[in-house]
Amino acid sequence: MKNAPIEIEIKLNASPAMLAALERHPCLAGSGRSGRFITTYFDTSDRLLEQAGISLRIRSRPGKREQTAKVMSLPCGTVHREEWTTSLTGKMPQIETFPAPIRERLCRILGHNDVRPTSISRITRLTRHIQAGDSSVEVDFDTGTLAAGDQTEQVCELELELVKGRLRDLLRLALDLPLGPDLQWSVVSKSKRCAWRTCANGHMERAAQEPILSEAMNVTEGFHAIGWNCLYQLLANYPLVVASGHHEAIHQCRIAIRRMRVAFDLFGQCLPERERHRLKAGIKAVGGVLGKARDLHVLHLRLMEHAEDAGAQAVLAVIDKAQGEAVQEAARVLASTSFQRLLFELALSIETGNPGNREGDLPLGPFAAQCLSRKRHQLVFEDRRIDALGRRKIHRLRIRAKDMRYSACFFRSLWPKSAEKSGKKPFISCLERLQDKLGKLHDHAITSDRFGLFADNPDPIATAQMAAELKRLLSLQNGNCEKLIRQADEALAHVRGAARWWLA
Repeated sequence: MKNAPIEIEIKLNASPAMLAALERHPCLAGSGRSGRFITTYFDTSDRLLEQAGISLRIRSRPGKREQTAKVMSLPCGTVHREEWTTSLTGKMPQIETFPAPIRERLCRILGHNDVRPTSISRITRLTRHIQAGDSSVEVDFDTGTLAAGDQTEQVCELELELVKGRLRDLLRLALDLPLGPDLQWSVVSKSKRCAWRTCANGHMERAAQEPILSEAMNVTEGFHAIGWNCLYQLLANYPLVVASGHHEAIHQCRIAIRRMRVAFDLFGQCLPERERHRLKAGIKAVGGVLGKARDLHVLHLRLMEHAEDAGAQAVLAVIDKAQGEAVQEAARVLASTSFQRLLFELALSIETGNPGNREGDLPLGPFAAQCLSRKRHQLVFEDRRIDALGRRKIHRLRIRAKDMRYSACFFRSLWPKSAEKSGKKPFISCLERLQDKLGKLHDHAITSDRFGLFADNPDPIATAQMAAELKRLLSLQNGNCEKLIRQADEALAHVRGAARWWLA
């Protein structure tokens, strides 16, 4: 056995009432069978498997016990996972009985570390087999509990697994369902949910990971890999925003949205022509909602440096209230029917592409090099120093630096050796420094626009006084702006001088 079977599955979290209603949904109708099973998930004490994107479990049914390892599969691990299953007699995983590819990988990751149970799920499952378009699909209605330590949560899920056919049929089936607050797309496995529960709410968000590309890819295949990569980052983080208003998850969702917008700019012709502008408008709107919550969080952090300052408490109270409302609005939007449908529409567009695109069959490497050269020119053409630019042009420079960095990270794996040997100051490192300095300048700028926060106060005197207090507190940090401008100028000079490894 050389290769693992690939599991292609969409998981949706449902409310109990919604799951019951879905059993009667015409798109999911059919005869079925019911069963119960207990699943124990395993990992090391420092979650080595979870960090490597692997889940390890033992599933017990009456008269049967088996162990399974699942691994995210490229290019779109969002819905594709390698699945290795072997029979088992004991109560602990037996790594040595797995086939060689996954056995060797597990041994390499685990080293001498022992695995231990992290959680147990007890599930009742109703399974049906249906037809969706030209594809055969297994539909699982799961209810039960998931226990980790002394915490227990209810499980209520709908799983759509492709038995035979095409992923696009699975995505279209999901779009025929009543998506919204009671039925949301989830890429968070039960083992990952266990990790969330055992890490005390720390580091639950998922940062961007660079897509893996190859010289053999054409433009369409490159867009497919990059598009799914961006979508996965969004899917992995938005549930945290909906559930708890997690600030770092909001930030990661914003990054995912911006990366996707850059990908759509680079590969615009790969999107279905009829959907192109509507999808771009949708993700831009989501980014705006997230941006408001993020900007208020940044403002709150800045002012907390002066929390002991007399008069700051009243200003902080107003900002706290506005921040809470913005986070609630972000959570509402991400749980909405419009956003849930947008997720599947994005996935379907990435998966189907644009068959009429003339560039689609061209080799990816030369296309990527042209894109990077164009982005670099847009960034460095400005010959004036940053301190001579107006606020609007500084903002535009920041966006271009961000776009250049995301584009370079998308394509870096096409030139791994050239990127590693690109000189003393690698190009992407210079971009990261420039983006960091311009980002902090932007944070200073947007906080200066927040005097409207006090407009709801019916007392004009109190309103004016709090606005004046905010202005005073922000002025305490104005010296930092001059330093940031100097540092940004230096960073831009380094970007201009950094080697362009895509021309090697």
